[in-house]
Amino acid sequence: MTDRDLLKDEEFIEIQNLNSIESDKRRHSIAYDKVMSTQDNEDNKDHVHVNSEDHNDLKHIISHQTEEDSKLLHNDEFLKRYLKNLHIAEKRRYRNESIISFFSDVDFDNRPSIFDGAINEPYLSSFEGPVLEKQIKAFEKSKKEMKREISLEKQLGINPEKQDNGLDSRSAVTSTVDLDTPMMSTSVSTSDLVRNSSTFNYKRVPTKYILNFSGLYVMFWMILGLIIVKGLIDYKTEYGDFRNFEILNIFITKKMAVAKVDFAMYVASYGVVFIQWLVKKNLIQWKSTGIWIATIYEFGFMIFFYYATLCLVDLHWISRIYLFLHSVVYLMKMHSYSFFNGYLWCITRELAYSTKALAKYKDTAGKNIIKVLERSRDFCQFELNTQTVSNDSNMKFPDNITIPNYFMFTMFPAVVYQFEYPRTQRIRWGYVFEKVCAIFGTIFILIVVAQLFMLPPLERALKFRDHPLENRTVRTMEWFYLVAEIDPGLTVIYMLCFYLIWDAILNCFAELTRFADRYFYGDWWNCVSWSEFARIWNVPVHKFLVRHVYHASMNNWKLTKVQATLFTFVLSSIFHELAMIIIWKRLRGYLFLFQLSQLPMAYVSSTILKDKAVFNNVLFWCGVCSGPAVIIALYTMF
Repeated sequence: MTDRDLLKDEEFIEIQNLNSIESDKRRHSIAYDKVMSTQDNEDNKDHVHVNSEDHNDLKHIISHQTEEDSKLLHNDEFLKRYLKNLHIAEKRRYRNESIISFFSDVDFDNRPSIFDGAINEPYLSSFEGPVLEKQIKAFEKSKKEMKREISLEKQLGINPEKQDNGLDSRSAVTSTVDLDTPMMSTSVSTSDLVRNSSTFNYKRVPTKYILNFSGLYVMFWMILGLIIVKGLIDYKTEYGDFRNFEILNIFITKKMAVAKVDFAMYVASYGVVFIQWLVKKNLIQWKSTGIWIATIYEFGFMIFFYYATLCLVDLHWISRIYLFLHSVVYLMKMHSYSFFNGYLWCITRELAYSTKALAKYKDTAGKNIIKVLERSRDFCQFELNTQTVSNDSNMKFPDNITIPNYFMFTMFPAVVYQFEYPRTQRIRWGYVFEKVCAIFGTIFILIVVAQLFMLPPLERALKFRDHPLENRTVRTMEWFYLVAEIDPGLTVIYMLCFYLIWDAILNCFAELTRFADRYFYGDWWNCVSWSEFARIWNVPVHKFLVRHVYHASMNNWKLTKVQATLFTFVLSSIFHELAMIIIWKRLRGYLFLFQLSQLPMAYVSSTILKDKAVFNNVLFWCGVCSGPAVIIALYTMF
C-alpha cells in the first residue's frame, strides 16, 4: 500500500465527511454527532461551539509538528480535518484524563421500589406491633444506669469530666429521644447523654427512633375499601343491579379489537431490528441511509397508529388512551434501540479508521498526531467494551442485534436500551401473585370510583356544554361547580393510576423478567418544585428524555441548556396534548399550556421561594389535587 492508499480509500473519505463540522450533510442524530462530541454527565454536557478560541486550540496540533508532520498534513487535507474534529471531540470525551462515556447520563442498579422497600416488605417480614414504647423504655433504663455509674464515680472520687464524653457502651441504645421535643415526624431527633460533673446535657445527635407506619398503610386501604362498598350498596339500592355500570361495560367491550391493534403495534416495532440487521450485514450504511430509514419509520409508526386509534377503529376513550400510551412506549423503545446501536456503528467505524491511520503513520507522524489518534482509538474501545453490566458477559457489539435481545428489551420495564440490565437471581412467584392481585384490585376500585363519583357530573356538564341558550356567565359558574364536584374523585383516580402503573404493573413485569432496578419513581410527594416532580414522578421516561431529547438536542442542534430544557418541555407537552385529543377528539391546548406553566413555577420555587420548603410542598400538593380537575373541567365545558 502506497502513502496515498489510505487517502483514496472510499470508506476513509466517508469518515472524514462524518467528522467534518463544515459539511452541509451532517446527520442530526445521536449516533452521528457522538463521533464528534460524546456527551458528559447531566450537569456537564454543554455543547462546545467551534469559535475562534477553539480554532486556536486546533492550530496547536498543527503548529507543534515537525517538518515531516507539516509536509504530511499539507499533503493530507482529509487527515488534517479528521484530527481537528477529533481534537474538538476530546473536550467532551475526556475530563482530567478520564473518559466520559456517552452512556454516563443514565444508570441502572439493583434498587427496590419505595413502597416495597419502605412499607410492604418490612410489614410482611418484620412487623412486630408498636415499637416506640419499647425504645422509650430502653432509653429510660439507659439513663438510670448512667446515673448510677456517675453516682458511683463520685463516691470513689473519680472526676467525670476527665472521662470520655461519648455515650457509654452500656447506655448505647438503638434510638434515644429529645424529651423536650414533640415527636411529630417519622424520624425523631434524639439526645446523646453527655456526662457532666453536676447534671446531664441533652445534645442532638443523628441517631433516630425507628418508627413504623405500616398500620396507617393498612388503614388507608381499609377506608378506601369501605367507601367502595358503601358506594356499591347505594348504587344497587338505586338501580337494582349493575347492568348499567357504564365504565365496566367500556372495559369489557371490543376487547379483541384493542388486542389486535396492540399486537400490530408490537410486531411493527420490530422494524428497527430489521434496519439494524441490514447495517450489520453491510447492506446499508447507518450514517448515510440507516438513520433516515429509522427516523422515517418511527414517524410513520406514530402517525399511522395515532390515526388508526383515533379514526379507523371505533373505540371508546379508555381503549383509545390505552393504545396511545402504549404506542408512545413502543416508540421510545424503538428510538432508543435504533440510536444506541447507530451510535456504536459510528464508534466502530471511527475505531477502524483511527487504528488504520495509526498503523499508516506511526513511523512518519509526530507525537501530537499520534496522541490524538491514540485517544480516539482508546475512547472508541472504551465505549465498545464497557456496555455490558456483568464482567463475565460475552455479548459484544454487534452481537446484540438479534430478535431475542430486542424481545427481552420489549419485556423489560425500561425505555432506554442497553446491552444488559441488573437482574435478580430468581422469580418470586408469591410477589408476582401479590402484584397481579394489586393490578386487578386497583382496576376494580378505579372503575367504581369513576362510575360513582366522576361519570354523573361529567355527563351533566357535557349536556350543559351543548345547550345553546346558556350565556358565558352561567357556563363559567357551572364550570366552577364541576371542578368542586369532580375534584375529590379525580384526585383519588390520579393517585390510584400512579400506583397501578408505576408500582403494581411495572414491578410485576420487573419480577417476571428478573429486572432488578425497581426505581420507577421517587418520593415525588415530598417535592418542593415542579422541576423535581418532572424528574421523579416517572423515572423511566425521564431517563429517556435526558438521553434522547435533552442531551441529543444540545449535541445535534447546538442548543444551550436552557434551550434544551425548553425544547424537552415543549415536546413532552405536545405528547400530553395529543393524549387529550385522543380522549376528547378535540384540540384545545389547555394541558399543553399547563405543562409549560411548570417552567415559570419551577423558577419561582428555586429563586423567590427557595428557602421555603414547607410552603413549596403545600403549593405543590394544591396543584396536584386541583390541577387535574381544572383541566378536565376545561376540556368538558369549553
